Formats: sequence, C-alpha cells, structure tokens
Amino acid sequence: MAAQPLVSVTLLAYNHGKYIDQAIRSVLQQTHTDLEVVVVNDGSTDETAEILNRQTDPRVRVFHQTNQGPSMAANRALSECRGKYLAIMAGDDLLPLDRIAKQLAHYRKVGRCILFSNVEFIDEDNKLTDTDYYISNLTPANGRARVLRRLFDGNAPAFILTLFTEMQILKAEPLYCDPALYQLQDYDLMVRLAKKYDFAYQDDKLYRFRLRTGHVNLSGPDPEKLIRTTNELYLIMRSFFDGISSELFKEIFPDRVRNPNFQTPLEYLCEQAFVLLKAPTTPLRLLGAERLYDLLRQEQARAVLKQQYNFTHVSFADTIKLIDTEKRFNQTQLYLDVGKGYSEEARVCRPANLESRLFSFRFDLSKASSLQAVRWDPLEGAYCQVWLDSAGWEDSQGRKWPIDVNQLTSNGVATSDGSFLFGTKDPMIIFPVKGPAAALTLQGRWELNDACDPVRFRMSKLWPDDGCGRGEDRAITRNVYLGDNDFELTFNTSTFKSVKIVRWNPVECCLCKVHLHSVTYSDVTGTQHTLDLTKVKSNGTQLTDGAHLFDTHNPMFLFAVDNEIASITVRGHWWGPLSQTDVQYSKLLEDMSTPSRLAYWIVRRGVRKLGKFRPGKRAASYE
Repeated sequence: MAAQPLVSVTLLAYNHGKYIDQAIRSVLQQTHTDLEVVVVNDGSTDETAEILNRQTDPRVRVFHQTNQGPSMAANRALSECRGKYLAIMAGDDLLPLDRIAKQLAHYRKVGRCILFSNVEFIDEDNKLTDTDYYISNLTPANGRARVLRRLFDGNAPAFILTLFTEMQILKAEPLYCDPALYQLQDYDLMVRLAKKYDFAYQDDKLYRFRLRTGHVNLSGPDPEKLIRTTNELYLIMRSFFDGISSELFKEIFPDRVRNPNFQTPLEYLCEQAFVLLKAPTTPLRLLGAERLYDLLRQEQARAVLKQQYNFTHVSFADTIKLIDTEKRFNQTQLYLDVGKGYSEEARVCRPANLESRLFSFRFDLSKASSLQAVRWDPLEGAYCQVWLDSAGWEDSQGRKWPIDVNQLTSNGVATSDGSFLFGTKDPMIIFPVKGPAAALTLQGRWELNDACDPVRFRMSKLWPDDGCGRGEDRAITRNVYLGDNDFELTFNTSTFKSVKIVRWNPVECCLCKVHLHSVTYSDVTGTQHTLDLTKVKSNGTQLTDGAHLFDTHNPMFLFAVDNEIASITVRGHWWGPLSQTDVQYSKLLEDMSTPSRLAYWIVRRGVRKLGKFRPGKRAASYE
C-alpha cells in the first residue's frame, strides 16, 4: 500500500461486533483500491476489538481507545488519516462496491465542495427496507442559502454518512467534531461547513444505512436521545449567525427579515433576534427572547428597536408570555391564508389551559393584510371536542362582524349537540374571514378526550375451550406491537383436546380495530382448514369494510372449530390503542348514510389515521 493513499475511509465502531467485519470488507472490496480504512474502536465491550485485531489487510489501520463518544472517535480517526480525500461511515453499515469510485469521479467533475449522495436502508439481515424517518435528509437543498435555512429549521440537508471531500478541508476546521456534542456533532459540522463551501449531491445510492431494532442507532427515536438532540440544537444555534454576512442572511430569511434594507451591525443583531423568535422550536424562540432582552438593556440598541421596529419593553413582555419552555400548556393556533395558503410563517399562537373547560381567545390579525381565510387549530396534538358559543371578527376599521358557527367547516364531525368532534390530533376549523382584519374572537368550551395510550406493546391471548375452563393458566399468550400494522399470529394448541370453540382476545385492556384477513388451523393430522370469516363472531361492531371496531377494553372473537387442533393462525390488520374519540369518530362516519365530500377528504388524505404515529424527523448522525 502506498504511504499516502488517495482516499481515507474513516470507520467508527462501538459494539459493532456483529457487523464490523462486513463493514470493513465492503470498503476493501471497492472498485477503487487506492485507499485505507481508518478504524477507531471507541471502547467497545463486545467482540469488536477481537475481530478488529484479526484484520490482516495492510490497508486496514485499527486504533483502540477508551469510550469517549462519537465526537472524540471521529477526531481521532481524522487525525490518523493520510489520504487526499475523505469518506466516512459507521461500523454497522455497508458500502456499495462503487461508492468511492463514483464519488471521486463526481468530485473531480464539480470541484471543491462537500459532496453527499443518496442512501438505501437495510435491516439487521442486510435486506433492503423502507423508512420515512430520515426523509428530510435525502431531499437536497440547492444553494448555500437554502442549505443554511434547512439547518436553521432543524432539518439536515444531506445524509452525513455519505460525506466525501478533500482531507484538508476538514483538517482546516479548528474543531472537526465538538466533543461536547453527542447527538448533533455532525449537524454542527454541517453548519460550519455550509458557511464556507457549496454542498453537492449525487442521486446514486452510495451508502447502506442499517436500521437497528430497539432504537440502537445513535440517531434513533429514543426519547432520551430526542431530548438531548433538542438541547444540543439550542447550543449549536447560539453561534449559528457567526460568519454569515448580512447579505447572505437576507438571502436565507427573505420571509422573516423585518427590514430588508437594514445596514448597521446593531440592526443586524435585532434582525437575528426576530428570526429566532419565529424558529420552529420553543428553545430557539427563547434564545431569540434572550437576545432581545440583552438588546433592551443597551440604550443605543433600545432606541433602534423602538425607532426601526416599534419594539419596546411592553412588546417584549407580550412576546415572552407566549414562549412556553416547560410545555405546560397545549397550543391553540390560528393559521392565516393571505393568498399563499396556510404556512408556519403565517400563524398566531396562544397557550391553551386544558384545566379549564371554558375558553375565550382574541387573536391579533393586524399584521396580516388581504386575508383569504383563517384556520383555527383548537388543540395541537390532542383529541378534543369543541363547542363554539360565539365567534366574530373585527375589520381594520373597527367594525365587528358576527360569524354563524353552524356554517363553519372542519375536519371533525358536527354532532347533534352543536359541537365539533375530532378524531384526529390535528383538529381544524375554517372561518370565512376576508380582507384587512384586526382580530378574531372565539368563545366556548372544549373537552379533551382520552389520548391514545403510549404503551403499544400488549398481550394477545387465545383460550381454546375444551370444557376444562378458561383460567389464566390455560391461556396461550403472545406479546404484540400495536399501531397501524399487519399481523400474523400462530398459537400452538396441541395440548388441548376436543376443542369446539376458540376465544381470541386480540389485545388486552385497550380499544382497538381489527380487520381479519384469514383464520386457519391445522388439525393433528396436519390438514389445513380455513374458517369462513362471515361466521366469525365478536363483541365489537362490524363495519361495512369488514373490520371489527371494539369499544370495550376486553375485545374478543369466537372461532368455531370441529377438530383436535394442533395450531391456529390469525392474519389481519389492526389499529390501536384507540381513544374513545377514535371509536366515536369511526361510528359517526359509519352511520353517515351519505358521507359528505369533507368526510371522504378526511379519509382519503389520511388526516384520520387510527392509531398511527410517526416519529419526528431529525438530523442524521454517525450511527
């Protein structure tokens, strides 16, 4: 091997014993052979070290260290690299055989940049699989301003593990990866690189990212990891504007700059604070409030805020009353359509006290002109029922216009008592407010319905009735994962004789919806039998689509069999755990003799998804 290989591939390993050998081989088998593999074992406690010590290819250089975290491992790997170019990967992933050759060729074509590629996902058995968790990372952002805007909004503009660039670019960074950051050390690196270099993308899938079970991936949706991610993002954003010129700032935030003609450094600091106030997360909005607080304590800055932005201590007090850092209250939000549709940029938020059934809100609309419509989201992230006692809006001339609450449209169901019943955690009501408006006033009451149980691992039980009772010790059990999923469960019933009836409890202690696809059983001779699903009984409500909806916490099916059965297999699709609102909502839609176009829209567009939850998206990480 040459003393200075053309490409260095860094590979970080921590308890990757099951995969590390495959990962290294996927590098050594590259069609481009002038390379080295710099492996850093970050204090693994499994067989990783032993496997690494058995490597014999001279292109593999292994370094062991005590566990210090992904940042220190990445810094150690970079310091040991000797190549002109750098590619990175994790010890539990794989590379397609042509990754290095294709990225090297593309890099030489486009010139000095930070190059990324597309990705494919594999499971623990190397089989291709799908996920939407990292979808934002795989949507390229073209241009430095768009890349930085994506990063500011908390979404990675590329999949970091596909990074390929010149070694000297990264070695020129005073701090390659910040050791104080555990989740977002790569995100911080992208922020710093995006300020100096163009990002380029290849559509080729040149990386195989392994999705590990149990949220083992460092970037997986584990609650503690997500909390740490939020806090690290706050720390990174404290210096986000460092090194960004005022011209680039205006290009990044054309929709948020208050005074596009600002020129002085003090005005620039004010604009930064106001941009932070409109950030998508509460910690960043608090950071914006901190900046304004500091500015208001300076006489010169206080004058600029008042003269240029009409912002005073009173404005500050009104601002911080809406930043709920402890998330004590749900948000009630008003989205304004000024001709460009509804967006996060055009909304008015208020905290909602769910401990009180009564509400009274006055939303300030004076900053929006030429309104086309107004959408109210009563309670963000909650199932609810809303009774509007009165609604009205005030125009810019001070005239008041009442709104007929019986003529409003929503994505809920209008009930006989005049309320809106929502079976979605994204409830919304549309108000016909048009033209220049000053305010919208709403009064009424609401009720928070049962939220879905976050525990989705439950017990499924089968009781074959052979005349000897149905004690718990006679139940055949399976641990099951609920949600919006297909299922296939096989129960071994060979110890039971003369079974005529089988009772199946799909899931214990929760409301659910079950659609049976087939029920088959094998008798003691091995012969397969298929039950007629039209004769299957349950204690739920059978819907027109064939599904069974259960409004009891003890759902059950009865299967009639006529043999000494050895096993029984149940296949189908289920939704759950459901809230009481889920069940009521489904029944209301089922009872509609002529469903409205809105009801069809709700179902077809997926606003109503019984029991289905998607994890939040965030930046990719090294594992």
